[in-house]
Amino acid sequence: MGARAFADDHAATHAPARTRSWAALAFLAALAAALLGALAVAAAPAAAQEEAKRVLIYTGTTGYRHADAIDAGRPAVETTLEGLGYEVDWEDCDNNGGGANNCDNPNKNPRVFTDANLANYDAIFLLNTSAIWNGGGRPGPLWDQAQKDAIIRFVQQGGGIAANHNATDMGAGIVSWNWWDGGNDSAVGTLMKGHGATNQNNVA
Repeated sequence: MGARAFADDHAATHAPARTRSWAALAFLAALAAALLGALAVAAAPAAAQEEAKRVLIYTGTTGYRHADAIDAGRPAVETTLEGLGYEVDWEDCDNNGGGANNCDNPNKNPRVFTDANLANYDAIFLLNTSAIWNGGGRPGPLWDQAQKDAIIRFVQQGGGIAANHNATDMGAGIVSWNWWDGGNDSAVGTLMKGHGATNQNNVA
């Protein structure tokens, strides 16, 4: 479908304290590069062609929520992009249930993921977004079919899409959406089998 997804394992969250500053900078550089790549290959949607490039950072979760990584990472990524001259909006939600911050609340995903709203953006960055976590009693879904269709049309019309870590494993090891992570021809192209073992003595 022409989607472009990028992954980064944000090793900074697992590194010893004396290497975290360097690792954090490397992580932010990788995220910025991913977003810049998505913007570079995207033909800007009509609504944004004559304006500054605009990015939507989305941190919605109806599966496992990497709360610390989202809370620390989102401001850093947003500040970095703004420093490079991009306009940035942030949208967040958690779980379903209709509450004010739930993803199925009318002011959350139903408002965000429409053709009209997505036309305001050149790229979407899915920052640790998740859809399903059966082991944690969070079955999703993150997006309904109309919202998924809007994302697909956004990409087909030239919008960029980038993702990191959990957003490339939205179903915690199972397919969450065929177009996104359903196999070799999907945007991500595969499923993550699991985390590798962490060795905090490895400071190479």
